Amino acid sequence: MRLLGAIREARFRSARASCVIDTYTTTRAHYREIACLVVGPTASTVVVGATPSALAAQQMTTLERAVTTLVT
Repeated sequence: MRLLGAIREARFRSARASCVIDTYTTTRAHYREIACLVVGPTASTVVVGATPSALAAQQMTTLERAVTTLVT
């Protein structure tokens, strides 16, 4: 795993989120992912989106929008 970026305590409505963008490798492929831990007043959840690294330039904007939509 290689960390590319992180944010802590970002505000999302009544919740707060900490997110990372990283890369990782399985035995079959390389991936880039966004993972967020969202902590609200009554519950916590994890949101993860990943794409093969070869497609990251085309798909990361879509993943970022999807994650933002889920945590807001």
